[in-house]
Amino acid sequence: MKKLLLSLLGACFMLLAGGCAVPLSEAPGTPGTVMNLSELEDQVGGDDPIEGANRVMFAVTDFCMDYIVDFIGRIYCTILPRPVIDVIDNACLNLEFPARVISCLLSAEWRGAGDETVRFFANSIIGLGGFFDVAAPWWGFYSTESNFGQAFATWGIDPGCTLTLPFSRAVNVRDTVGLLFDTIFDAKSYIPYCGYVTTINRLVVAHRGYIELVEGSDDRYKSYRQLMLAYREIQQRKFVYHAHNAAYAEAKAARREAEERAEAVARGEEVPPPPAPKVHPVPPRPAGLKGEWLAVPGLDEGTAAQQSLLSLHFRPRGDDDFWYYRLSFFNRDFVRRGSLRRLAAQAGRTRPRYSFWKQPDPDPEAPPRREKLALILPGIGGAWNAASALALAELLYREGYDVATFDSAFHWHFLESSGANLRLPGFLPEDAAAVKMRLVSALEDLRERGDVKDPYILLAGYSMGAMHALKIASTTRSSDGGLKIDRVLAINPPADLRHALERADSFARKSGAFSAREAVDRLVEFGGRMIAARSADADVLSKRLVIPPPLGAPDAPDPERYRLPLGPDEAESIVGLNLNISLRDVLLTVHRERPLPELETPFKLLNRNKLYREIDAIDFRNYALKILPREYPQIPLEDLLRMSGLRSFAPALAADPRLRVIHSPNDPLLTDDDVKFLDRTFDKRICWVSGGGHLGSLCADAVQKKIIELAAPPEPAETPAP
Repeated sequence: MKKLLLSLLGACFMLLAGGCAVPLSEAPGTPGTVMNLSELEDQVGGDDPIEGANRVMFAVTDFCMDYIVDFIGRIYCTILPRPVIDVIDNACLNLEFPARVISCLLSAEWRGAGDETVRFFANSIIGLGGFFDVAAPWWGFYSTESNFGQAFATWGIDPGCTLTLPFSRAVNVRDTVGLLFDTIFDAKSYIPYCGYVTTINRLVVAHRGYIELVEGSDDRYKSYRQLMLAYREIQQRKFVYHAHNAAYAEAKAARREAEERAEAVARGEEVPPPPAPKVHPVPPRPAGLKGEWLAVPGLDEGTAAQQSLLSLHFRPRGDDDFWYYRLSFFNRDFVRRGSLRRLAAQAGRTRPRYSFWKQPDPDPEAPPRREKLALILPGIGGAWNAASALALAELLYREGYDVATFDSAFHWHFLESSGANLRLPGFLPEDAAAVKMRLVSALEDLRERGDVKDPYILLAGYSMGAMHALKIASTTRSSDGGLKIDRVLAINPPADLRHALERADSFARKSGAFSAREAVDRLVEFGGRMIAARSADADVLSKRLVIPPPLGAPDAPDPERYRLPLGPDEAESIVGLNLNISLRDVLLTVHRERPLPELETPFKLLNRNKLYREIDAIDFRNYALKILPREYPQIPLEDLLRMSGLRSFAPALAADPRLRVIHSPNDPLLTDDDVKFLDRTFDKRICWVSGGGHLGSLCADAVQKKIIELAAPPEPAETPAP
């Protein structure tokens, strides 16, 4: 599984309602009623009455993945290159044919049973015993990924309660029983030592996706259960299988049409020209804006929320090594080229962390290059390894920067590694001061290690991280010894805290626009399509599914490449509920150490479902207006909100030549007055992008080029900061 798959499934889960705990035909479907995260999870997966036992069983899996599979995998993946591991996995999959075909027959999936049969004989004979999958790319016969748990579900058997066993992919009683039948009808069960090879091979392959899922989670069991529930829902509907078939048929028809056209031209027949590609008009500059205008045709199509979700496609392009899996010592993908660093811990706290990418040692005969360092601050709830943070890090790394990424001040790990008093985040001056201390410590660490000396320093942040970057710049001069900042790049910073929070809550309320059936149908289609786009051959699916270009590929029409299959309400729901995950983690982290008055349920190590239901009932408005002010009783509420916005230090922003801003006038976190304020304050130092909502423009090649341009060292004629 790939990292984007994990994040997409997590986003999909936010809206999945009904379908398992209650048959979809009986799902209540109460449009207009807002369902929080816990309610959605319970409707998808049912109750978790033995949560304590499940957490203990999951802890066994978690420990083994961290310490045993990791150790064995490093040796295994170093000895065997990735293509060898993949062909072993193909052979193991081929031997599971009896279980899959029988489960298809029991589910009345006749075409699937036929496809599985053709796949088995084709791959066994032509694919050399199943080591090579020739049936899918050559003839369009794809695996249904069927199992007995899915067959039992089609019979109407209830999933039962959540049941997690060590190293089991099943998350309920029904699927666990089905897994026993899968094993009985698995040919590998009767071949000596084959099961051991399969187990090692698949654990190593799954390790990367598993670690990326749980590494940034405050509750690993919760994150794992959510992902598996969403993934099981997609598997149950065989959406990926059907999407593969439809995409293959469409691509095949397109090739046939092209061949017939070519034959007709060769015979001298008059052939009508093929339909012209869609032409997107160039968006005009809005009246009154003084800042630079960057028009990206097609990026302004759809609602602001739909455009915002295009940010899901902003991720590292060099994040896969063809020859080695990430555990291998030979792997050189972008993440592995970096190193996770730990800073000195304060009393009783977790050690603060950041990740660092160092440029290769320069050629002694090459002319000296200027030392450049980029410090990246993610948005709300983002960790050092957030997809957007890594993508921005890679973008700048390719331009010759040493890069360091950090956790957001609104992230549970940042709180756990902060000072003696575990403070709730959300007050901009305090948050920025805490982030600044983290940056100073990291710079000291880099200098002590000899990684940097006196670099040109770029401080880059997006969303809430952009607000922190601007606030830090207003309190830091270029001559400061601890943190000398030469350039600040702020991408889509909110301007007014109150409006941003209200918009986040209004988006979350869109979940009430769907019944349970509607939510499942829409989100399963979205999640399944995104999975299929990453798991299938690009030459087959590129005509229907969005696939990002490889590193170094020529520019392509960004909107056509990245368009997402989501309606306006669905997009807003995902954006709002995804933000609520960050709020949930923060409240849980603080409540664990010092109970919050708003939460009646105490924190328990093995039983947290009731606590999660209480936390999920708290929205951003209540957090900002009731909970956060208690942290600062000496500051009136209106002053607290005002000081957490950019207007509170507008003169400093207007006077600082180091600042550069990239924004979109249709960012849903901005009001019309906010757009005017930002344009007036930054003047020629702000670049307005013609669309993209909140951070969605980052997927556009033109915007990425603009980021590189604005981040570059200033010309000598620029006036230094005061």
